Order: sequence, then C-alpha cells, then structure tokens
Amino acid sequence: MAALFFQHEQLLVVAGHHPTPSVIQQRLEQKQFADVYEELSVECVPDGKLFFHDLQADGLHAGSGASMDIMYEQGVKRTIFDGNWREHKTTEAAYLEQLTRADVAYSGVLTLLIDALKTMPAAQP
Repeated sequence: MAALFFQHEQLLVVAGHHPTPSVIQQRLEQKQFADVYEELSVECVPDGKLFFHDLQADGLHAGSGASMDIMYEQGVKRTIFDGNWREHKTTEAAYLEQLTRADVAYSGVLTLLIDALKTMPAAQP
C-alpha cells in the first residue's frame, strides 16, 4: 500500500498485491517512495486492489455539498461518494452501506500506512 498526498487538495491511496514484491521492497529500501506508489498504482494484481481518491484529503463524505470522493475496487469498479445517491441509481440505505464499507476499508489502509511510517528510521539530513 502507498499514498500520495497533495496538501489541501487530495489524498490518493492504493492497496493491493504487487506481482513482484521484491521490486517494492527494493524501492522501499532505496527510499524511492514515489516509485513505490507508481508501481502499486499501475502493477497491482486487480483481485483485491483498492484505490481511494479523497478529494480535499478530508476523509470520505456522505452528504451532498461535501467534496466528491471515489473508491475503485479490483482496479475498475468505481463508486462515487458525493451524496447524490439518486443519480447513482441506488437507494439511500444502499449508498450509506457502500460508504460505511468503503470507510472501514479506507481507515484500515490508512492505519496500516501510519503504523508502517512509525517503524521507518528517521530521515538523515
């Protein structure tokens, strides 16, 4: 899993299995974090892949008027969270159920990323 953060704009988070984990490990050891993000974004095995596009980097939102957020599953199944459940041809209950499921997954991935950051050695000047 990896994330790309643009302050006050968006947080992009990808989680999944890379077909060659040694490539990811090597890039991590060389502190090539942008390359890790790119590798996972492009090369993850579709089965189990999650991608979150959190506009404004403020978490997933349910209501209209809030920023739009998007979750991709398996690399292709797109779910938009913008509060407009009618436009997405679903019920409000189904929309909120999708949002809750997505939020649990998103929170879990972010927690794992934060825990991994805590174990990384401090950057040298």
